[in-house]
Amino acid sequence: MVTIRKPAGRLRELETERYILSTLPTLWLPLHRLDDSSFISADGSGHLCTVTGATWTPQGRSFDGTDDIITVSPIPSIGTNNFTIVLWFKTGTLTAGMHALKIGTAAVNNAVGLFVDDPDTANFVFGMHAGASITKTGLTDGAWHQVIGTGKDGNKISLFADGQVVAQDTAATYNIGTTFFRIGAHQSGGYWRGLQGEVALYINRAFSSLDAQRNYLATKFRYQ
Repeated sequence: MVTIRKPAGRLRELETERYILSTLPTLWLPLHRLDDSSFISADGSGHLCTVTGATWTPQGRSFDGTDDIITVSPIPSIGTNNFTIVLWFKTGTLTAGMHALKIGTAAVNNAVGLFVDDPDTANFVFGMHAGASITKTGLTDGAWHQVIGTGKDGNKISLFADGQVVAQDTAATYNIGTTFFRIGAHQSGGYWRGLQGEVALYINRAFSSLDAQRNYLATKFRYQ
């Protein structure tokens, strides 16, 4: 009898994919393998993602900081529900207000984003449009990092970085709209410069510290 063995790297990929799908993401975009100019999300919900620029590489999509974006349709409805956003990224040259992604409507507390606030401070920020936010230093060094931002009960947010807690249950009112979902920019600019390897969104679920650590450990092998 002949036994066919899968290469170790491919087996690891399949195990990770099974793990991610078992956590039931509303949206899952493994950008390291979605290489078309438009593609359907890998979560089974059939979100259409349209690429402008954002060149594919084996590690993910490369954004030039000028006009590259990926738009998602239909836009998942978060509202005041619990939610989790997962992002693997690597920064290029920093510019003020460059956004890894933004979801919602451009009104106070009606949108959520992940972005760099200022090249001088080099803070990475998770927070609401014109509302509360959490910042973390040390993530804009040109190396791969994972951030996980969560919202809970319509009034609290948390941030995890590389599997570790940055801040939990920070007071932050939110009611996220459905006007835009842009990866690589905010609603009118703020273009990202760097790479993004993976984006996931969960609705009706806010990751715990253990969830965040498990997700980080299951996916980090791609970026080492």
